Formats: sequence, structure tokens, C-alpha cells
Amino acid sequence: MVAILPHYDGRYPMIQSYNEEAYCLAGYCDIGDFRFVKHWFGYVPTFTTAPWHRTDDGCLFFIRVDRDLSKLGTVLSYPHQ
Repeated sequence: MVAILPHYDGRYPMIQSYNEEAYCLAGYCDIGDFRFVKHWFGYVPTFTTAPWHRTDDGCLFFIRVDRDLSKLGTVLSYPHQ
């Protein structure tokens, strides 16, 4: 389970070095120009550059990944200007 608090703004993209499946249980999250809303399912393959994440109201996701996220280097910073 991942909860994103209201008024969250991720500002910068990130590179995910794991496969991710997500299901939105409540609320919404704008991911780049796409609005991810309740009852939608998403998939992000390994080494995808995920755009910024932003929400005004907050959201709750059930997320499944194929790696241990406590290990270093699982989420990489994206070089931004």
C-alpha cells in the first residue's frame, strides 16, 4: 500500500529499476500529463523514466513490485537542470 498525501508534488522524474504494477484504490495522482484515478490499473516496466507525480487531494494505491525496495539504487535520481 502506498499513500500519497494531499498537495504532494514530486517535481522531478525518476528512473525506476524495478517492474511495478499499481491499482488506485482512492483519490487520484497526475503522473506527467496522465491522471491516474480510482479503479485504474497501471504497469511501469524496469528502467522507465517515470514523470513527476502530483496530487491535490491525495491518493491510495496497492502496488506490487518485483524487487526489494529497501536496497540502494532501486530508484535512481533523474538528472534534471
